[in-house]
Amino acid sequence: MIKTVKRFLKESEIKLLMEDIKLYPDLVYIKKELFKKLKLFITSSNIAVQKIVSKLNFQEVESYFNLPTIVKLFLIKQLFEYFHWELIVEFLRKKFTMKRNKRMYYIMNK
Repeated sequence: MIKTVKRFLKESEIKLLMEDIKLYPDLVYIKKELFKKLKLFITSSNIAVQKIVSKLNFQEVESYFNLPTIVKLFLIKQLFEYFHWELIVEFLRKKFTMKRNKRMYYIMNK
């Protein structure tokens, strides 16, 4: 039996999470309060993620060029901010070792 304990994170745990997020910018946590207010955006080439998103109330966007300007600017900023060798290696690893679909874009308007 697994027991779940709710507690605040230690400073060292927060630092480790932040390091992981910088290496893999796909990892994101959104508080419930913000989730209700935000215009949510998801992009993925992962087949499992695409199946989950298709069952939710997200609108599929045809291509990167059809995305709202604010989302395109965010993606460009992410690319420049997180571009490093580990990201390239991770991209190549996923590209050649995992079955992937075409990258899809989804937006949920609140």
